[in-house]
Amino acid sequence: ILATSTNNLRKYYASKHPELILNAAEGRPITVEETVAIAFYTAIRDAYDARIATAAEAAALNKPAILPS
Repeated sequence: ILATSTNNLRKYYASKHPELILNAAEGRPITVEETVAIAFYTAIRDAYDARIATAAEAAALNKPAILPS
């Protein structure tokens, strides 16, 4: 299962960094640090998703063939 959306990522970041100023209308940080953090966490998510996809593909390739009986 692939990682969740960047909206959840924003919520996670806001919960872990409450010292940032929040935008009252949307309830999330409006600082430059948010953009940097989102890029960082998105890169981690993408690397994880790629690793999982590669592992699943490798597992599919290594399955023994099912021969008709």
